[in-house]
Amino acid sequence: MTNTAYITSGGITQQTNSTYHTGVMCTVSFTAATGGILHNGNPEQIDYGLSPNVGVTYTENPGYTFAGWGYSAYTNLKGGTQPAASGINDYTSISVFGNMTLTANFNLIPYTITYVMNGATAIPPQTYYVTSAPINLVTPTRTGYSFHGWSGTGLTGTNNTTVTIPTNSTGDRIYTANWDIIPYTITYNNVPGDISNPNQTVYNVESSTFTITPLSKAGYIFKGWTGEG
Repeated sequence: MTNTAYITSGGITQQTNSTYHTGVMCTVSFTAATGGILHNGNPEQIDYGLSPNVGVTYTENPGYTFAGWGYSAYTNLKGGTQPAASGINDYTSISVFGNMTLTANFNLIPYTITYVMNGATAIPPQTYYVTSAPINLVTPTRTGYSFHGWSGTGLTGTNNTTVTIPTNSTGDRIYTANWDIIPYTITYNNVPGDISNPNQTVYNVESSTFTITPLSKAGYIFKGWTGEG
């Protein structure tokens, strides 16, 4: 049996009048790189110079996107080297000049973690991938407040103090820091029990400015307050 021989000139496949090889078939194999799987990817034998035409399909794994077909440099039936190629889109015709392997390539999808800090120091957006190591959200701080917890993507409620994004997670995420205001107590010492102290005893970081006023007691002159600040 003599196989029909073809040559490629200027990107157009043309039939020759002579036989290039006798009884030789090219084997095209198919494989998937990390990030996807193939369907109907059995090797195909074709005549020299013909393009493979099979229903090979692929499925992207979670967190990956298809990046095109490609192949490594290979030896053609003349003994020469066909250069490697990549980024070949679906439904693109290629010519085959020897045994070769077509690989479906995939890229990792970058996902963004956004933090809404509600008054605390900003945390820049963070990028992660499906292959990233587990990410533990930090415990933020804010003057005058105690951290109540995180709320956001995949969480229930607002009091999630420990949050881990495990490996194999996907999708953009938004987390909001929630806070409880801290009440502070003002203690007044050496105030005689027989007089009333009208001054404020509780405040917080959001309290309006207030003044601690002098006390009065019959027969005494108030000399002033001492203490913090």
